[in-house]
Amino acid sequence: MVGGRRSLTIDDSWWPLLDALRRHQRFDCVWHGGRGGADRGVAQWARARGLTVVEFPAPVELYREEDQPRQQAEARRNDDMLRAWGGYRRRGAAIVPCARAGGFVDLVLALPPDADTHDLVARAEHWPSLRIIRVWPPKISWRVQGVGIDARLVTLGDVAVKADPVLHWVLGHTRAQLRVAFSRRNWTVRTQRCGDTAAGPRQAG
Repeated sequence: MVGGRRSLTIDDSWWPLLDALRRHQRFDCVWHGGRGGADRGVAQWARARGLTVVEFPAPVELYREEDQPRQQAEARRNDDMLRAWGGYRRRGAAIVPCARAGGFVDLVLALPPDADTHDLVARAEHWPSLRIIRVWPPKISWRVQGVGIDARLVTLGDVAVKADPVLHWVLGHTRAQLRVAFSRRNWTVRTQRCGDTAAGPRQAG
C-alpha cells in the first residue's frame, strides 16, 4: 500500500529506488487511494513493471451528500484499506476486497507526506501485521568502516537511497535490515544528519 502527498511527482528518477524496494521488500501488487501525486506516479511505475495495481478511492461523494468534509472521507478510506486488507489478515476473516485484490497488504510504503499520509501511517501503526517503511526526511549520511571497507551511504527516512559503489547492494534495504547485515560483517557505522532534507531520489541520489 502506497501513500504520499498529492503534489509529489514520481518521475523516472524514482524508478531505480522503487525497483530496489520491490526487489528487497518483496511485493508484487500496489494498492493506493487514488489521490494523484504519489499514488499516480507509483501506479505508473507498477504498471510499467507488470504489477497488479488496485485503486481504493475515498467515498467523497457519500460524504459530500452528508455535508461532511473531504478529510473525513479520506480518513475513512485509510481505515477501510487497513482494516480490510491488513489487520483482518491475522483474524482469518474473508474480506471481499482482499479476494478481489488477490491478497493482503503487508507493507505500507509512505513517501514524502501530507496530512492524509500521516493519517494513514498513524492508523497502520495500530496493526502489528503491517510493516511501515517511511521514505521521507530526515536524510542521514552513514560512514561504514571495517576490514577492507570505508564507504558512505545515505538513507532517506527508513531506506537506503544512495551509496558508494562498494555498497551499491544496500539500495532499497531498510535501516533495520542494514544494521543486521553490517553487524554480521563486524562493520561499524557512524551517522550524521545531512543538511539537505529535500525529499526525493533526485536530490538523494
